[in-house]
Amino acid sequence: MHPLDGPLARIDRAGSQIVTLRQRFEEFFRENLYEIGVAEYNPKAKNYSLRVTGGPQEFPVDWSLLIGEIAHNLRAALDGLAWQLALQGTIEPYDQTAFPIYLRGTTTRRRKGHLLPHFWGKAYGPRRIQSIPRRLWKRIESFQPYKRGNGGRRSPLFRLEELNNTDKHRLVTVLVTAPATLQFSGLSGGTHFKTGMTLSANAKIGWVKDVPPNEPGPGRGAIYMLDLATGELLEPEMQVNVKVAPGVLFGDTCQAVKRLPVIRTLERIAEQVSSIVDSFAGEF
Repeated sequence: MHPLDGPLARIDRAGSQIVTLRQRFEEFFRENLYEIGVAEYNPKAKNYSLRVTGGPQEFPVDWSLLIGEIAHNLRAALDGLAWQLALQGTIEPYDQTAFPIYLRGTTTRRRKGHLLPHFWGKAYGPRRIQSIPRRLWKRIESFQPYKRGNGGRRSPLFRLEELNNTDKHRLVTVLVTAPATLQFSGLSGGTHFKTGMTLSANAKIGWVKDVPPNEPGPGRGAIYMLDLATGELLEPEMQVNVKVAPGVLFGDTCQAVKRLPVIRTLERIAEQVSSIVDSFAGEF
């Protein structure tokens, strides 16, 4: 058995769990749809606003449990890596050996000529890596969130640490939903079309126009896209159907991932963990 078989198996397991979670999202939202409708009419601009309504009010609790399992597997993959690195220097590593993850560094001390990692002043920093060969300390430190400067809180490792600790010691992950994309489809000049765009909070995406009942034209229900810059109809003959695709976001139980998209955030964390483990493959 290769020393990295365990960590890699945990990463693979987390990857398959992310796929499963994505599938459960898709299945759930096929039955819990958002609806989009024309709201108030602006007589000056001669356009209507679109309003998104409906959607689920709560989610299956097993989603939160699955997210916790994903975070645990990825964190355990890093700790398994640390243990295997420690075995390269001793047959009896310190029993609390683990891969350190710190947002802040606090020291530049040296020991026996070796520059200690900046997190060495932390309570468990020294003990976690004390059995790992010192030549590897700087490489381990290079992955620390504080190495990203002010962007450390956006580090996938920092988010993993906070998400895993929150799930283990405080609360299961709370999820919220929000419209994530708009998909436009319809018929223009006899040709069917389909396109989409990603939504962000408070984003302005343009307008849709519907001729009011008291004006000549196709009447209510015929929605047309308008150019955001000029306000002109993009395609006077093009009738558009609009579909809202949902997005599942982290709730407020863990501030490090609050309001981030669940699947993409977990994928980025998994990518980072996989990259770290792979980077040490040459040590075995």
